[in-house]
Amino acid sequence: GMASSGRVKLGKANIRMDVGAQFMVATDQRFQQLLDSPIMAGLVREWQGRFGVLGARGGEVLSRDVVLESGMMRTPSRPSNARADKEQEADEVAEKEQSQSPINYYRFLEGSREQRLYTGVGGVGMLVPALLDRFSVKTHRASVQELSFQLPHVGHCGCWTLQTSCGMIQAFDAVVLANHDPSFVAGVIEQLQASAPDPELSQPAVADVISKFADRLRDLPGTARSHYSLTLVFPRPLLELPFEAASVHGTEFSFVSRDTSKHDHTPAPCANAHECWILQTSHGFAATLDRDIAAMDGLDGPQRLAEAASRLSEAAERLLGRFFTTGTLPAALHMRARRFGRGSFGEPLRLNPPNSTHNDAVTFEPWKLAVCGDFLGQRQGLQEAALSGTMAANRVAQWAFQQS
Repeated sequence: GMASSGRVKLGKANIRMDVGAQFMVATDQRFQQLLDSPIMAGLVREWQGRFGVLGARGGEVLSRDVVLESGMMRTPSRPSNARADKEQEADEVAEKEQSQSPINYYRFLEGSREQRLYTGVGGVGMLVPALLDRFSVKTHRASVQELSFQLPHVGHCGCWTLQTSCGMIQAFDAVVLANHDPSFVAGVIEQLQASAPDPELSQPAVADVISKFADRLRDLPGTARSHYSLTLVFPRPLLELPFEAASVHGTEFSFVSRDTSKHDHTPAPCANAHECWILQTSHGFAATLDRDIAAMDGLDGPQRLAEAASRLSEAAERLLGRFFTTGTLPAALHMRARRFGRGSFGEPLRLNPPNSTHNDAVTFEPWKLAVCGDFLGQRQGLQEAALSGTMAANRVAQWAFQQS
C-alpha cells in the first residue's frame, strides 16, 4: 500500500526509504492523541527541516509556514449545534476542494503554523511493522481463498472460518476487512446477506441500505487512480536543494522529499554520504504514463517500470536541475520506479458529513464484521486510515467485552 517501505544496498550502506506515504499530519484531535499516546511512544517523531511549495517555473520555494499562516487551506470551524444547512454545505465544498488541491499533498498545507509533520523512527513505512512487533502480533502473507460465517445457535456464538492459499484454516470470533479492495468487501457482505441472514439486517429498509452500500463499494475500483514513485540515491548530499520536502504545483510531480532527512539529523552531513530522494507523481502524469506504456508492445513488467523510471528521471531533471550551476542533477547511483495500481480512489464514499465521525468504520454486530478504510470518508490518507481502523477495533473490542 501507500505506506510501503523500500530498501537498497549500495556497497556497505543499507538504505531504507519511504517509497509510498511520506509523512503523517494530525488535523484531527483524535489522531493527535493517538500519536501522543503510550502506544506510539518511541515509534513516532517529528520530521524537522525546511518545507515549502515548489512551482513549475523559476527557482523560488514558498515556505510552508507562509501558507499555513495564511490559512488558505483551513476550513473555518463552527459549533456543530449552531450550523445551518448552507454553512454545512459550504464546509463540504471547502473540504472537497482542499482534498483535490494539487499542492495540498495529503494535508501537507493544512492547519496552523505550528502544524507538525511526523514520521516513523525508521520511516513511515516501518511504523506498522514496529507496532506489530511491539504487541507481538503475528501476521501471515497469503491470499484469502474462503471466508465464511456460521450463524449463532443455542450454546454457540457466531463464528468465522478463514482459509488461505497456504492451506491455513482457522476460526475467528470477528473479522475486520481492512484491505484496499472494496469489491472484495462488497462480495463478503452480499454473501452474508444470502447465506447468514440476520432478522434485523434482513428488514427491507435495512437490507436496502446494505445493498446500496455494497453497490457503492463495487463501483469504487472503477475510480481507482494509479500512482508512481521515483527513488533516486545520490553519492553526496544535494545541498543545492533548499528544502527537505515540497509539494509541487504544475508539474509531473506532486511531492518531492529528501528522504534521508527523516533519519539523519546531523547539522552538517558527511560530504560523501549517500542521500536518497523520493518523488511522487501527480495523478495526471501517472495516467499519462499508464496510457503511454500500455501502448508499447512487447514489454514485460520490469521493462515497463524501467521505461517509467526513464520518463520520471527526465521529469525530475526538469524540476530540480535548475537549482544546480550545471543545470543538471548529479548522476544517481540508484534509480527505481514503483507503481501503485490503487494509489487512491477518485471519489471516496464520503459516508460522514464534515465534523461527523460515526461512519469512520462500518460495522455489522450480528455478523461480527467490521469494515474500515480511508475510502469510507471524506478524505484519503494515513490519518483517515488510522482513525477508521481505530474505530473498527474499538467496536470489535466492545463485542468481545459484551460476550465475556
